[in-house]
Amino acid sequence: MAKNYFKMHVKDDLFLVYPEMRMAPELFALIDSDRTHLRTFLDFVDDTMSPKDQVDYFKLKLDGVVKQTDALFFVAIEDTLIGCVDLHDIDLSTRQADIGYWIHSNYQRQGIISSVVQKLCEYGFLNLELNRLNLVIDTKNIASNKVALKNGFTFSGTQEDDILLYGTLRDMNYYYLLKRNFLNQI
Repeated sequence: MAKNYFKMHVKDDLFLVYPEMRMAPELFALIDSDRTHLRTFLDFVDDTMSPKDQVDYFKLKLDGVVKQTDALFFVAIEDTLIGCVDLHDIDLSTRQADIGYWIHSNYQRQGIISSVVQKLCEYGFLNLELNRLNLVIDTKNIASNKVALKNGFTFSGTQEDDILLYGTLRDMNYYYLLKRNFLNQI
């Protein structure tokens, strides 16, 4: 039976799906089934121990939507959730935001996240009228660094010992994409 999610087409059978509370158990199961992998670069995994934790996360992000500081979408193939992507720290006065994403390891290395980031950039630049999108990526996350470059982001530098992840300071690469550069590449 189709789940009839409200979704935005990315390509083929790939979609960005607007979050609904009824998705919490499915998203929790997705995280729980890939916990070890996701924990490598993401700090929220240990705080996600039940579907209720997902509901709380949805509420937090949807509050951000109301305040115009967040835009959250799930990544889906047809109606099967496979990951998450968002714009966060949206600042309408400077017209910029940060991008975050994750995808279940079963769906990596298929170009899915690159396509999703491209669509999210389109949404941010054309719908939200942002001028700059930023990516902050662990230097050891080779795949995500490639996603940034593939999508035309400019590398602006590395910050050593920048983010604390599970008790270890990690080096982070910083990338940005300006609206004019995005429009020139589509």
